[in-house]
Amino acid sequence: MPANIKQLALKNIRVAASVLVLVVVVAGVFISKELQDRSKAISSCGFRDDKTISVGAQKIQVEVASSDAARQKGLSGRTCITQNEGMLFTFSKAGQYSFWM
Repeated sequence: MPANIKQLALKNIRVAASVLVLVVVVAGVFISKELQDRSKAISSCGFRDDKTISVGAQKIQVEVASSDAARQKGLSGRTCITQNEGMLFTFSKAGQYSFWM
């Protein structure tokens, strides 16, 4: 193989390797961002930490149930809920709402 063809082949390999590295880095950044967005942490009990509320001096990590489906499901199916965790049920209108547990 002539020298300039070898050099061209090596240059193409370097360009391809550089593009591959760039793609991997960019994908890693997007995956990392997605994981950070999802890391409204999900605890070992399946608890999603959406918001922190305060009741007096006590801070409580709450999962927000704002849709009908989320409110109907509530905490059912959870194997546990740890200390200082809870569910905050939100509604679009003020009113008195009944709950069955």
